[in-house]
Amino acid sequence: MDLDEQQLKYGMEFIVGTWQADFLVNTFSSDSTHIPACEFKSDDGTDFSAFSFEFFEDHTIVVSDAFSGKEEYGTWEQTGSNEYHYCLSNPFEVPEDEFNNYAETLNVQNGQLSFMIENLSVVMKKTAEGTITKTQDIGDMESDQSMTDIIGNYKVVKVMNFETFEMRTKEELERQKAEGKIDDETYSEALTFFEMNIEFTSDGNVVTMVKGVCETQDWKAVDGKYYINTNEEVEIYGEKQSPWKEIEFDEDGLIKFAEGMLLLQKVPIQGCK
Repeated sequence: MDLDEQQLKYGMEFIVGTWQADFLVNTFSSDSTHIPACEFKSDDGTDFSAFSFEFFEDHTIVVSDAFSGKEEYGTWEQTGSNEYHYCLSNPFEVPEDEFNNYAETLNVQNGQLSFMIENLSVVMKKTAEGTITKTQDIGDMESDQSMTDIIGNYKVVKVMNFETFEMRTKEELERQKAEGKIDDETYSEALTFFEMNIEFTSDGNVVTMVKGVCETQDWKAVDGKYYINTNEEVEIYGEKQSPWKEIEFDEDGLIKFAEGMLLLQKVPIQGCK
């Protein structure tokens, strides 16, 4: 399953920290009774509450057995929106690879982690939050003054057709109008985009002019990439997202503007005659 950046970030925040066995459920039982981890003991007197799992942001894991003082080390990864997998030298006495794989697969249910050992579901609760390095926002970083290739005036050369989601040129728009494939209103709305003038200025502004209306945004260069301040206020999972988005280019070097709905081409500087 492919996970996007936000899912991986949320998954990291969820799992990093210390988890301890809370209770077990015998999946063969008819009533799914919760057996407290401290009451489920092995022959040597060890109970499941002695085990703790500590996940770190560098995708390492330490499994500790407080009863014996033993620690096992390994790695973990997020494999689904509600699933993780870890790998380490086997801390559980499970007889077959199939059972071992179940033990190393963690599922999220009701804010807890669980894994299987044969017919037992072991459910863990988070007992301590871990440390996650906060990513510095692009807006707080200095712009690389040596990156100036983006500076200049631009024209819109392609606009998204919102019915087919394909990009079309002004010539294609006019041909569709002439052939009666689009009405006057659709033609007029699309034509407005082609009349836009956009300038990336040397002082870090993106100035968009259309029909006498001016809109200004900010741009900057960081770590070899260009970014634009969309001025959007968005929250995901209750967390405010950065309004700074990377400026992307298509295979022809055209700037993807306005969430990719417009493609911009730099206007060459006219020489003196």
